[in-house]
Amino acid sequence: MEKKINAIRGVNGEPRGGVIAALQIPTDSEGRLMKEVLKRNIDWLKTCNISGLMVLGSSGEFLKFRIGALKETLEFVAEANGGDFPMMANCTANTVSDVAEIARCAEVNGYGGIGLMPQFFYPETQSDMLEFFLRCSDTYTLPTLLYNFPERTGTRIGMGVVEGFARRAKMFGFKQSGAEFEYNKELVAAGKNLGFVVFSGADTRIPELLSYGCVGCIGGFVNILPEYMAMQYDAFCRGKVGEVSQISERMKIAGKIIDEITFPINLIYGMRARGLEAGEAKMPVSGETAEIGAKIISKLERLFDEWGLGKPY
Repeated sequence: MEKKINAIRGVNGEPRGGVIAALQIPTDSEGRLMKEVLKRNIDWLKTCNISGLMVLGSSGEFLKFRIGALKETLEFVAEANGGDFPMMANCTANTVSDVAEIARCAEVNGYGGIGLMPQFFYPETQSDMLEFFLRCSDTYTLPTLLYNFPERTGTRIGMGVVEGFARRAKMFGFKQSGAEFEYNKELVAAGKNLGFVVFSGADTRIPELLSYGCVGCIGGFVNILPEYMAMQYDAFCRGKVGEVSQISERMKIAGKIIDEITFPINLIYGMRARGLEAGEAKMPVSGETAEIGAKIISKLERLFDEWGLGKPY
């Protein structure tokens, strides 16, 4: 397969724009990393004109791995990538020491940036969140991307934290996920003044997020329809969004079907519909969920066939 990579790198090798795959991490029924499957999926992504990888983000279900498995995954993805994509590692954990251990692994394996989400489960004030981020960043040398997903962490990264961190630490980016899409505008304005870029997690709204001034998206849907997402990004950059209006509509249709079941297990069903191996669910799956998943696969398979999307491998 011919490589088609639209890499946009910062001075430290971190992704600075484009369509970034929030990499799905396949594991078997015992929770073991399926390395051959992951390598095939990464090799296919290299042919799709996307721009980079986020490893162990929400789509990678980092919470389901112990630290040893997190490090094994970071090491293997770096090996499989072979320097082709710029990479960032989500090193989120609930303690500074755990973040430091994961981040050290990322640093020695060629990652260009570190992603950090707020601590989860227990509530925290904005000032305590800022202090946590700053103490974490003191333990590594790579630049940081702050990652806001309040529907998952339970705490929103407010603008005071964003500005305070950007002024006191080496910050290259911000990822905005969740329902608060308009927050992207405020973040983009702050980034222009403070030197960081903004990525959105709104996979199916690429033209809109780019019009806000975001530099790209980081999303789980990239594991399923990377070429469609790259086409939209390229068309926007060329000022030819109308050329891919049909593609944009298809993304929305596929997105509604995927959302018939909860994230992130829906990625597994979407990938299977595309003909990709995705491993087993990292959680117990009820008969009801399995039935919905089978319907999602059936619906998407019909659409992908109608759209002429071939099997990746």
